[in-house]
Amino acid sequence: MTDAERKVLRIIINMFTLHDRKPTFEDLSIKTGKQLNELIIVLKSLEDIGKIEIDYEKRLAMLPEEYHYEKRARLDREVEDQNRRG
Repeated sequence: MTDAERKVLRIIINMFTLHDRKPTFEDLSIKTGKQLNELIIVLKSLEDIGKIEIDYEKRLAMLPEEYHYEKRARLDREVEDQNRRG
C-alpha cells in the first residue's frame, strides 16, 4: 500500500470509529490536500484490494461491512462491562 492509500484509509477508519460517519469525497479531498481526480485514483486502488467500498452515487467512501460488525461487538462489550461494574 502506498503512503497516500494508508493516509486515506486511516482517515476513513478514524471518521467511522470516532465520529460514526462515512467521509464524502470532498471531506477526503480537504483532509488529504489531494485534487478530486487524484483522490479517486487512490480510492479505486483501495477498493480494488478490498479495504474500502465506494458509493459513487452518494460520493462516499466506507469500510467493508465486517468493520460495522466489529464496532458493534466492541460497543456491546463495553456496555456489558459498564453494567457489571455499575
